[in-house]
Amino acid sequence: MIRHACAQDLEEILDIATAAHTLSPTYQNLPPNRDKARESISALLTNPMGYVGVVDSDGIQGVLVAVAAESWAHDGLIVSDLLFYARKNGRSLLSHYLDWADGFPQPKINLLGISFGGVKAERTEQLYQRLGFTKVGAQFIRGDV
Repeated sequence: MIRHACAQDLEEILDIATAAHTLSPTYQNLPPNRDKARESISALLTNPMGYVGVVDSDGIQGVLVAVAAESWAHDGLIVSDLLFYARKNGRSLLSHYLDWADGFPQPKINLLGISFGGVKAERTEQLYQRLGFTKVGAQFIRGDV
């Protein structure tokens, strides 16, 4: 089942986030801070500009965390994911997120990122494109990678 997360899901969400963190070449060399993540996700659970969706199937199997914020440079919103990781039913979770994001007024830009490489990144790119997203630019990183 795909649903909005609740406070009772928090520890399982943090477990999924930790698993995603260790798989991401972008973030895996930075030490995770579970307390900081708990505080951030807890705040998003009660914020109408925040989204925390989960795949609930014999426990939490996926999570998508996102925020909507006023653009700094134009009239409208930027809606962006912070974490998207699913062991199964990722497309359904992404559709649930898009329903939430589509509820905001226009104009808005919806951004999705990929912070890992290889075959999984290619499959994720293809999924995003099937859902109407266009690939723009590239991500570069400098630091503890």
